[in-house]
Amino acid sequence: MFGFKSFDPKAFRRYWSNSAGSVATMFALSSIPIVAAAGATIDYNRIVDTEAALQALADAASLAGAATAGDEDTMEAAANVYLTNNAVARPGVTYTTSVEADEEQIEVTITASVEGTLMSAVFNTGSGRSLGNGGDFSVVSREVDATAEYQVSNQQDVCILTLDRTAPEGLYFSGSGDFTSTDCGMHSNSNAVDGLYRGGSSDVRTDFAHVVGNYVENGNGGDFVGITPVTGKRPIDDPFDLDIDCPTTGVAAATPYSVGNGRNRVNYSTRSLSASAYTNITVGNGGTATFTSGVHYILGEIEISNGGKLEGENVTLVLCGAAAAIDHQGGDIELSAPSDPTSEYPGFAIIANDDVTIENALRGGPDTTLKGIYYTPNAGLDLRGNADFNVNSAYFPIVTKTLELSGAGAVNVGMDNSAYGYPEQPTLRTADESTVRLIQ
Repeated sequence: MFGFKSFDPKAFRRYWSNSAGSVATMFALSSIPIVAAAGATIDYNRIVDTEAALQALADAASLAGAATAGDEDTMEAAANVYLTNNAVARPGVTYTTSVEADEEQIEVTITASVEGTLMSAVFNTGSGRSLGNGGDFSVVSREVDATAEYQVSNQQDVCILTLDRTAPEGLYFSGSGDFTSTDCGMHSNSNAVDGLYRGGSSDVRTDFAHVVGNYVENGNGGDFVGITPVTGKRPIDDPFDLDIDCPTTGVAAATPYSVGNGRNRVNYSTRSLSASAYTNITVGNGGTATFTSGVHYILGEIEISNGGKLEGENVTLVLCGAAAAIDHQGGDIELSAPSDPTSEYPGFAIIANDDVTIENALRGGPDTTLKGIYYTPNAGLDLRGNADFNVNSAYFPIVTKTLELSGAGAVNVGMDNSAYGYPEQPTLRTADESTVRLIQ
């Protein structure tokens, strides 16, 4: 017969509490994969959540860049601003961004590192190696990218553009003369309540009239013929943004005008201007100043009096510095821009660097003919045609700080670059209607 000892509670308690027992050890070992699984789940969810947030950021930044419909630098700058203003801030997440644009699309790439939490603690991995680079779990690398393309539709040529964004009457029409722009329209960047102003009895004929702010009409007998100005448009950035390197010194041109009479008469009626840079040029009554082909820098004032004439073919006049200006109070100007695409400023007749701020005056007669672009981004223009002005030119786009058109004669601005073999200006167009879409 077998015998049994009676139950000993004290012995049982000693057995149960013994830390060297296999039960406690097995429990501790079994907890590792449980905690690791929990850590993996948490880390995976963090990675997926972070990746989704960064993908949304990349998508939105690429769309923001494409929506500007500008050049590559403009699109890249807009995307980078969006990335900065909408940065994703998450504990343990660091990332870098890159933006690259071309003429049709923009790509935003975000490369991120996501630090692990429970997984790295369980496996005691503090080396900083990333998953996929050594099999560690402490840091996970992810890369997301987004590509957006843009298409600008229904663009229209702009042949009058005023760049000042706050000036009252930034684009101003007055007097009794007629203004006509052929196969193009006008745009005022001014956000003022009278950023576009038409007064007097002047008629304005143009394909469209746009203004960022509002427009005002005063006076009797005149009208925007066949159109209604459109307000609230987006501003147009400087379409050229020329980087002009100006000389610091120039020569004074001999004054081309006639003096004296009889046997003492000295005829200075014609002057050929062949130097590259001038301080001042004065053309008096009966005088003619003829520029040779090429680029001529004007560091002072060109003054043309009634009865004088300034002329030149394949010429670009460059106004340079704070003292530079054109004061055309009468007489004629006959200038044509260079058409050779290898020339320094093909298609530009009169331009100014950023330091030129004095308002220019063009007040010519019916024989004034300007063929080429007029561009003074920081200086206004007072254009008056008491007789018909520039009616024989098919190409005379104007980009200036502000513009006042007045007088009793007709003023014509054309946009037919092909008439003289000038290059197209794809940036001198409206850019309001554009579509963008993600393609990746």
